[in-house]
Amino acid sequence: GLVFGGVLLLVAALGREVTLRRGAALAGAALVGAAVPVLATLGWAVAAGVRLEALGYAVWGFRTDASAVLAAQPASAPTERAALLVVVAAGAGMVAVIGGLLVHVRDEVGRDAPVTWAVLAMLGADTAALVASGSYWRDYLLVLVPSTALAAALLVRRRSKRGVAMRAVVVATAVSSAVSLVVWGTVQVLDLQELDEADTGAALAAAAEPGDTLTVFGGRADLQLSSGMDSPYPYLWSLPMRTLDPELERLQELLASPRRPTWFVEWVHLGAWTPEAGAALREVLEEHYVEVGGACGDHRVYLRRDAERPAPQPRCHG
Repeated sequence: GLVFGGVLLLVAALGREVTLRRGAALAGAALVGAAVPVLATLGWAVAAGVRLEALGYAVWGFRTDASAVLAAQPASAPTERAALLVVVAAGAGMVAVIGGLLVHVRDEVGRDAPVTWAVLAMLGADTAALVASGSYWRDYLLVLVPSTALAAALLVRRRSKRGVAMRAVVVATAVSSAVSLVVWGTVQVLDLQELDEADTGAALAAAAEPGDTLTVFGGRADLQLSSGMDSPYPYLWSLPMRTLDPELERLQELLASPRRPTWFVEWVHLGAWTPEAGAALREVLEEHYVEVGGACGDHRVYLRRDAERPAPQPRCHG
């Protein structure tokens, strides 16, 4: 949004659609408005006792470190997700809309330069953010929805073949969304949706006793949530673990200590990202835990050797 507004104002000022004085006033007002959520967040952090350097690392420092980790470790899964992301973007009509704007960009710039350049800049910023993410989960496409919608709005204005084609794309996208919602609803009603993480968490909750704790290797926060148990290990998702505990030393120390969790779920193979560290973790795990069954999706569940609990019996959907 800031990119869109900034480029819109800059191009309008350069094209003398607004005076420099008026442009400067609007820019100042925009900066003041943009500063409000930033200052509010900083104020909340200070009041809550959060160190500003910790907040800064969470906002941008961690992403830099995580990007280095993603680049250094096996990339087969992200590559597959990236290919699927392109397929989904094409099926959702995004590729057609964005491609249509790029093909006819010269005409659109001639008709309305400030808005067209602002939309292009917004598309570029959003696409760069998506590409730089390195993980390519499907919900990352949501970041392109506003700029794609603006691109469609530019292209449907004219009573021409281009406008007719873009209106057809919009209608097809709406129909696709409606059909997808009906299919998804039917799957839910017929109880066919795979809910491996939630079902496993519910089974662990049924087998656990008050005060039990759980750690999931591979970072399934949804499983952790449905289990109702706390985790003594602080990283509830795989990327923070891979970035902040790359050799799994902190996890090994935890499993060998009196604070080790009651339950341990091997949702991802221990050597998936760092084979040597995974092998060392396996030794610690087998020393202090015993396998008590499988989770939904053929994952392993372990219990502390000094605890007695019934084996979890997950009811797996799908």
